Amino acid sequence: LLFLSSRGGSQGLWRVAMRDGKAQGEPRLLKPDVGQFYPLGLTRGGALYYFSGGDHINSYVQAVDGALASTAAPVPVTDRFQNHNMSATWSPDGRSLAFYAFQGLRENQGASLVVRDAASGDDREFPLKVKPIRVGSPARWFADGRSVLVAGRNPDGEGNVFSRLDLATGKEEALLTYQQMGPATWSAVISADAKSIFHISADSQLEVRTLRRFDVGTGASTALLEHPYAIALSPDGAHLAYVASTEGANGKTVDIGIIPVAGGDRRILFSSSWLEAARFSALSWTPDHRHILFVRPDGARGSGGARGSALWRIPAAGGEARNTGISARGWITHPSQQPDGTRLVYTVRETSESSVWVLENFLPVPAARK
Repeated sequence: LLFLSSRGGSQGLWRVAMRDGKAQGEPRLLKPDVGQFYPLGLTRGGALYYFSGGDHINSYVQAVDGALASTAAPVPVTDRFQNHNMSATWSPDGRSLAFYAFQGLRENQGASLVVRDAASGDDREFPLKVKPIRVGSPARWFADGRSVLVAGRNPDGEGNVFSRLDLATGKEEALLTYQQMGPATWSAVISADAKSIFHISADSQLEVRTLRRFDVGTGASTALLEHPYAIALSPDGAHLAYVASTEGANGKTVDIGIIPVAGGDRRILFSSSWLEAARFSALSWTPDHRHILFVRPDGARGSGGARGSALWRIPAAGGEARNTGISARGWITHPSQQPDGTRLVYTVRETSESSVWVLENFLPVPAARK
């Protein structure tokens, strides 16, 4: 039996002898540090073909000080779902992390929501009916810490769905469904009283994106803002931070601003060139309400040649944006600071060149029969 495991400290290819469905002896390491490794098939002659490269997505925990400067090296949130986990988010009490773990290369292979006890490291895994997408909205905690808002493809038909996952029962309850495919699950948050879902609506790639407030009880939907790409709810539940595009006299720009949850006048905090690609970044607030975190390109290059990124912050009251010094060779998404401010979690999406490989002469030679 061949299998992948990180029991040696990094992802490696292991084998164990089998007889009548039972393991014979201890597993042995065949190839260490395989990284992105997707088996395609094993020939009768013992050659293993596999696919390597492509996107790999991992969440990290970073110890930080009051100014969000790192005080230690980042640590992976999990080694069980290496290269297939994303959007780790702190619970309201700061004792748990929730993140998505994908089952394979394709999103239609399914995913689980994993809830990790931050102190013990124990995991609870909830297989999901909803099929989250890798560029979609992160899991969002309800204020009571007993449920999580999950978003993705509708398992019962076409379109997207936002569902409440009860962590006591594992039951999913659909709250909002879109019948048509579109990027409606790119960003969504739940209000503090759990009565509203704020989400970005678009039924197709060509339709104008709209920030909407959906009333869970009545089903009423209210438009708040056009051309948004990411949103984040303030800790007091009174405001939404957003990334949106603006067409002006000097061309197209991407803005970071604040708008009341009830709608109304928006206040722009930061603007940059449309080509900078900050428009695709996820946002978050610091627990003290004082700053908004966002992501900008950085000079570091990943293994696939893609530009790296850095985490920035800007005062919510207005002021100068500053680089926190936290960067990655890939694109940082979904930053989330622990309520006590001591740790930050974020996801890094990296891309490497894709190729097909063959591994030969790695199986033991059967003993000759007498």
